[in-house]
Amino acid sequence: SIEVGRDGEFESLGFVTHTNHRQLGYLEDAKYLSMLLDNASITCVVTSKELAPLIPQRIGLAISEMPRKSFYDVH
Repeated sequence: SIEVGRDGEFESLGFVTHTNHRQLGYLEDAKYLSMLLDNASITCVVTSKELAPLIPQRIGLAISEMPRKSFYDVH
């Protein structure tokens, strides 16, 4: 299940390295946080409860116990 932590809008899905327009991505490992933050295409993210506090207010936020699975379920 996914809990919406902060509303956001997206038009595409992709990994943190992709640059699709207004993209939903996922983050399950803090080592990829800098890539996510440097990617202006990311407008929303699915992540864990532990990593959620690291996501800036400008990015829509969904919280999941299994971010990757939830991302693929949305896909």
